Amino acid sequence: MNVIHFPVSTEKALRMMESENKLVFQVDDRATKQDIRIAIEKELKAKVVSVNVVRTIRGHKRAYVRFAPETPAIVIATIGTKFEYIEVRPPPSRCTAVYQIT
Repeated sequence: MNVIHFPVSTEKALRMMESENKLVFQVDDRATKQDIRIAIEKELKAKVVSVNVVRTIRGHKRAYVRFAPETPAIVIATIGTKFEYIEVRPPPSRCTAVYQIT
């Protein structure tokens, strides 16, 4: 199971990155908070303080991940990892592709 699909970059997400040291990711529907924490710490090599999960109106699952003060979210987003575009079968919504962390 690929836990993290792609980072979300909305105005709200960018504001949270600067003010609250958080990044927002679209995640797999079956992923738990613990799965998300482990995947983020493994892929981004940063200490995660907390994970909050919400469902969007369209039924997607988003994770709001707060990082430790010693690893600013803006630095993680800048350096980050390479997100590779891959084609997959369409999910129930109108989205036709997801991103995979490599």
